[in-house]
Amino acid sequence: MSDVIFIDTSILLCIINVPGKSDGRDEVVAEFSRLIEEGALLILPMASIIETGNHIAQLSNGYHRRERASVLQKFILDSVDATPPWVVGETKWDGDLLRALAEGIPGTALGSLSELASTWEVGAGDATIVHEALRYKQQTHVPSGQAVRVWSLDSGLVSVSESVMS
Repeated sequence: MSDVIFIDTSILLCIINVPGKSDGRDEVVAEFSRLIEEGALLILPMASIIETGNHIAQLSNGYHRRERASVLQKFILDSVDATPPWVVGETKWDGDLLRALAEGIPGTALGSLSELASTWEVGAGDATIVHEALRYKQQTHVPSGQAVRVWSLDSGLVSVSESVMS
């Protein structure tokens, strides 16, 4: 059974090789290749797309901006077209998602935005990634044996997502 992996901005920046934002790229690319070989399903959360696009737009070199934006554009379109390994998460950004982000989710380890920021140093973008992953897991009725997880270089985000997703 293929794992479902939500890609954090820190990982996407490395895969796309955004100058100045790709520390640890060799390890990330090796893991990315391994996941593809294993048939993992990769999801680009909205926050990762927005944050990565912003980092790309801030590059001083126009050639690099165009080149890296083209790679991000391809990943987005591959997701929409469900071109392996990419799939669309289908999480709706609506009042329910925003309320859960602000207040947390009762019955889970996912606290309010203020709790996540103060305890885990997890901001709104990262919190929405965890919310998207949790919603995906709940709404798609993921079979046992199939993991849904967030892949990140941010230890706070990894800790929060592991506590929520387990």
